Amino acid sequence: YKAPKHNFMHFQIDGGEIFIGRNNQQNEYLTHRFAKPDDMWFHTLQVQGSHVILRTQGGEPTDEMLTLAARYAAYFSRARESSKVAVDYTPVKFIKKTPASPLGFVIYTNQKTAVIDPKEPVLNKETNLYE
Repeated sequence: YKAPKHNFMHFQIDGGEIFIGRNNQQNEYLTHRFAKPDDMWFHTLQVQGSHVILRTQGGEPTDEMLTLAARYAAYFSRARESSKVAVDYTPVKFIKKTPASPLGFVIYTNQKTAVIDPKEPVLNKETNLYE
């Protein structure tokens, strides 16, 4: 297993940050090595897509933060062109990797599901690739 170059997407938002994997290696790294147990993890339900991590500055995530992260998870998935995409989310501590599973594959519990329209992030000077 080769360590990936960590140029996943990173967005500053009010009260937190959002990190988005761009391939299986980055998804694997973000979810299993980078994310903290209380960060929130987002992924489209039964659709291939990016792992999205929402990190707050110690507080509970607001509905706005949860909605934005879910919209990004829907946008960075195979369901990008759809509307009403189901996105599961749960704290990272409920994410498990099964032995011998492919990169980026996880099982999880304690999730909630949001049904959401995909939203393309607004790219501005605050947006960067995490190096």
